[in-house]
Amino acid sequence: MAIVDTKPAAYKNIDFLMITSAITGGRKDVLFEFPNSNKQTVEDLGLCPRSYSMSVIIPHENYIETRDNLLRVLEDGKAGPLDHPFYGKIDNIVARTFTINERITELGRAQLEITFALSADLGVPPKAKKQVSEA
Repeated sequence: MAIVDTKPAAYKNIDFLMITSAITGGRKDVLFEFPNSNKQTVEDLGLCPRSYSMSVIIPHENYIETRDNLLRVLEDGKAGPLDHPFYGKIDNIVARTFTINERITELGRAQLEITFALSADLGVPPKAKKQVSEA
């Protein structure tokens, strides 16, 4: 992949420049450690959906308007599309946390650290397949 193959970054149609990206994921699990023993077991609880962290820049052009629009969509609590330069469009993404850094020496430019997560909007967790009460 070359830099020309990447796409611009955006969240809910608000464009920004991505500097770095990190993704976390894996499996949800519980570690059981047994007293007075050197044994343990790990119970798998299913897939841990990916979480996306980005360092981004709001450039000088239309800075105040872009900054305010981005902060508005980051704070609205609703899921929307994330346009990721490496992974394309990812739907049902919510902004979890962000930090904005503005410097007096760089007026009209800001750097943000943003954490996004996938939101499936299930509402109610699915019923477990095996329950003691039904045995």
